[in-house]
Amino acid sequence: MIDLSLITKELDALWQKPLVEDVSFNGLQITSLSPIERIYGGVDATLDFFRMAPHPDKALFLVHHGLFWVGGNPLITGPMYDKTVFLVQHQSALYASHLPLDGHPVHGNNVGIIRKLLLPVASLEPFGSDGSHTPGWQISSAEGWSLTAIQKRACQVINPDSLLLAYGPEIIHSIAVISGSGHHFFGEALAKQIDLFITGEFDHPMYLQARDYKKNVLMLGHYESERYGVLSIGEYLSKRLSLEFTFIDVSPIFKKNTN
Repeated sequence: MIDLSLITKELDALWQKPLVEDVSFNGLQITSLSPIERIYGGVDATLDFFRMAPHPDKALFLVHHGLFWVGGNPLITGPMYDKTVFLVQHQSALYASHLPLDGHPVHGNNVGIIRKLLLPVASLEPFGSDGSHTPGWQISSAEGWSLTAIQKRACQVINPDSLLLAYGPEIIHSIAVISGSGHHFFGEALAKQIDLFITGEFDHPMYLQARDYKKNVLMLGHYESERYGVLSIGEYLSKRLSLEFTFIDVSPIFKKNTN
């Protein structure tokens, strides 16, 4: 068992100071007065996620999407009440990291995607200008990569339903990665003449722009593109603090059983 303050100190030390401006209230969102016995990681702070924990007592739940957001409804009613009561009754805590986790150069979602696709991380360049920070990364290669091979790898290890808009060249020399809803940064990919833009999900106008500007876009799924940060941070804490870490994979997309 470890005091919660020691765990949050380890987590808080990972992020860029000062913290990036975000719509999420990042950090410890719900505290616990009990020492922590284990850590559970997940993308979303849903009641399903909490309930799927095999031993939810005296646990730290580490997520990308927490409960409290700037401009959100602050009332602890309905589902918010149910989630809060669950954590309090089980003497468990909740820690969230949104944009800081996306862009972390070692443990972030975006660098995690690059690693999963077996692409080089030694020469990362910042991508995705958003005020004072850049949550994404871009890489380049004079030799180039096969677009088809990257899509195949994505379908094998990230999401079998990864969607490729193959409007550009087959041999690509530059890639930019923004997890989640990265369509806001597609204009930057166009300006920098990026050959392949990888993100979680697009919106309708971007489909048309990809076709019009003959750009390749690979969409991994919002949820599927944002698992790697929590996985990496959880494994880091487990080794550093000798705490058991379990990632609970709870996708919000429920597919119809065709069997």
